[in-house]
Amino acid sequence: MTSGLQKLVFYVGAAFAIFLSAGTIFVANINTTEIARVAMESSDPSRRLEFAAHRNNVGLAYMSYDRSDAQEVLYGYYSDLDAVVGINKERLNLRIEPPTVVGTAKGQVAHNGTIIERTWEVKGFYRDQQLVLGILTRPSEADPKPSTGIGGYYLAKDDADDFTGTAIYFDCVHQFVQCPYALTTRNFTANEAKDHWPQLFKRACEMIDLTPGRQSPQSFC
Repeated sequence: MTSGLQKLVFYVGAAFAIFLSAGTIFVANINTTEIARVAMESSDPSRRLEFAAHRNNVGLAYMSYDRSDAQEVLYGYYSDLDAVVGINKERLNLRIEPPTVVGTAKGQVAHNGTIIERTWEVKGFYRDQQLVLGILTRPSEADPKPSTGIGGYYLAKDDADDFTGTAIYFDCVHQFVQCPYALTTRNFTANEAKDHWPQLFKRACEMIDLTPGRQSPQSFC
């Protein structure tokens, strides 16, 4: 009789433990699904970063992660190399997996008297609201032999969830150039971007000398 009672207690206890385990897994899956839904529906790249960070922190390595869904489309705006400040625009497709960011940027540039679309490879890092991206021109069908183009964007997230800062790159005229730069999920026209960031784009690009002791900026044009 005692043996039968012990078996009954054992089976009841085992069933209860399985029930608790299943409930915990169910709740965890609900929380994770909701976080993923909110993150992926958001236009703010930082929400995607939050989801990736959460996934890593709770050890959800078994979850599938569709890399195509991780592609974030953003638009970059920067001053022109003109005394009368104009705005150039480029489209960036970035895969954000903290702390790394990789992708491409494409934008129209003047080349040999015509306008072509140029492509840059992008690699960088995102941490504590700071975004640093390195860029390098790469051949494409529209631009098979691009001129040397290398540089970096040094940006910080602002109150509107955009990124603003400075772009420094090696220009086609073989000078390092420093330009104000803004990165956002909003697809502005050049004039809309200039109106949206009036203080940022009130100046044109500047030619700079990266030689130590000779960093005095001067007007490019």
